Amino acid sequence: MLGVRKVEEFKGMHVSLAVLACTLLISNGSNAGNRDEIPATLEYRSPVGLGSEKVVMISGKQVIRTLYGGVDAGGLFYGGDSTPISDDGRFAAIDQIEAGFVELPDGSSKLHEVAYCNLVDLHNGCVVVRETGQFCAGRFTKEGKWNNPLYPDLDLTKPTATTIKYADRVVWPADSPDASLENLLACDPPGTANKVAYKKILDLNVFHMSQKQRQIIEALIN
Repeated sequence: MLGVRKVEEFKGMHVSLAVLACTLLISNGSNAGNRDEIPATLEYRSPVGLGSEKVVMISGKQVIRTLYGGVDAGGLFYGGDSTPISDDGRFAAIDQIEAGFVELPDGSSKLHEVAYCNLVDLHNGCVVVRETGQFCAGRFTKEGKWNNPLYPDLDLTKPTATTIKYADRVVWPADSPDASLENLLACDPPGTANKVAYKKILDLNVFHMSQKQRQIIEALIN
């Protein structure tokens, strides 16, 4: 598998997680996921060829989240000003291409690329879903839905991962923007309804957190 690393080693995790935590604290935690705000704008930074290693989401003057990637670390981001955005401005489809060399039976190697699309909620920075293949050929409808042949009933307002699913081991962390601790905080921020689930995640050490990361989560739920 290309670009696989431990979750706690994901590039930029500590810095970006801390920024997100500050955003949640300022927004009073429990209401952060539902606050009525202007959707963020996207800035593609750290260019590499035609791609970028970072996508920064900015609402007003506040950075609400930064997505990190790399040639061999999840893939470079592509899109820039042509990034598809829903008519209401809430959701964006951010393309990402991961590349690496695979070894062939004869001992030689060739470049292999996998294209992904990240559907992001620009209200909070949540990567609602990350998929590849036919799913990425979809388009936003006038109603703000993602019209695609794989998941016709997909509801972008309901992230695929929640604290309950992680606490109950229905889903697992992975080296992917949609399966990270940072994404969980963005999609399902700490509040009264999920405080117990967050404590269970800490007790089970689901995300193999560093001490610094544990302190950030504890500060948010206490």
